[in-house]
Amino acid sequence: MNRHLRIDVIQETLARLGMNNSDLAEKVNVSRTIVSQWLSSAKIPRPRNLLKIGMALGLNSQDLIAEAAQNVPEVAFRKKGARKTTAEHIQQARDMGQMLTTLAPYLPGERLVHPPVLRNPQVGYDYIQSAALEIRRRLKVSQVEPIKFEVLINALIDLDVVLIPVFWGDRENHANALHVFTPCNKITWIYVNLDSRIHDFKFWLAHEIGHILSPSLSGIAGEDFSELFAQALLFPEDCARAVHAELTASPDRDHFNTIIRYAEKHVISPITVLKAVNEFAEHHGGRTFPEDKAFYAATTNFNKNFPTVSSGLFGKGVPSAGEYIRISGKIFGKTFFQALSKFLSENEKGAGYIQSVLDIPLVDAKAIYAELAG
Repeated sequence: MNRHLRIDVIQETLARLGMNNSDLAEKVNVSRTIVSQWLSSAKIPRPRNLLKIGMALGLNSQDLIAEAAQNVPEVAFRKKGARKTTAEHIQQARDMGQMLTTLAPYLPGERLVHPPVLRNPQVGYDYIQSAALEIRRRLKVSQVEPIKFEVLINALIDLDVVLIPVFWGDRENHANALHVFTPCNKITWIYVNLDSRIHDFKFWLAHEIGHILSPSLSGIAGEDFSELFAQALLFPEDCARAVHAELTASPDRDHFNTIIRYAEKHVISPITVLKAVNEFAEHHGGRTFPEDKAFYAATTNFNKNFPTVSSGLFGKGVPSAGEYIRISGKIFGKTFFQALSKFLSENEKGAGYIQSVLDIPLVDAKAIYAELAG
């Protein structure tokens, strides 16, 4: 094991205290450059400086230092806008990942090999478009055809992902899903929030395919690639070319209606359509179209018309635990529920385990437990 600085905790504490790197440097009596090196993982503070940091921020050594082990789950959120992921969010997700690790031996089937991935993922326009078209070809979807939900879901299952459908409501910080990779068994688990609106949910599925196909990229590079890949997969260059031609030939007042028509057809956000069109235009030297406040406001109102995934699966009512397991298992695969059921029966775990691993209210966990272990 290697010790490393818990940078996320320090940065969150600095923000909460209204401090910046210079303030911390002054309190610890080091240069701002040294603090920057600490917070970029280039260096780790010496023990005496760790003590000073703790005193300045009101943190103990456990808050400041973590042990980097190979089996620590890697987590990623798809967030709402610019809302922040806190250290508590990350720690809770890692705790859930540790619980998922215990489920791995109960997954049906042997995971002896990994599906193929992109050899050298890059964020250039031509590469992204080529990669997206190659995946469309493998999915047997034409260059301009809308991709159906079941195609994306099956693609993730074929990539050996374990999908975990949950009802997480309209969360303030994390709207769509949680991605957990457990290194000790090299399994990717994805929590999919059935309370998300279908267009946003669809983009997340495509985004996750991008992540799975580019394991060599991490952090911001991985997020940038996955966002661009999802956009290109759902609305590739030939689609953007067609919209660009229509927008160029039509009066400005008709532009939003044109974009809406394509967004509805492909079940994606108008923002995705416009971004694809403008990136196409920039790459080919054509006219771009404004992404202004009026456009975003109109898009926000339009997006509210998209139903949630749960309403499409279960109707307007709240499904019973049995309906939830049966219907969502049929759509997203039964792998998780089969593993969970077997784990519960062989380890004498109760509803509290389900509450923790799914991050749901206890009353819901008890209903699910009754279905799986009854």
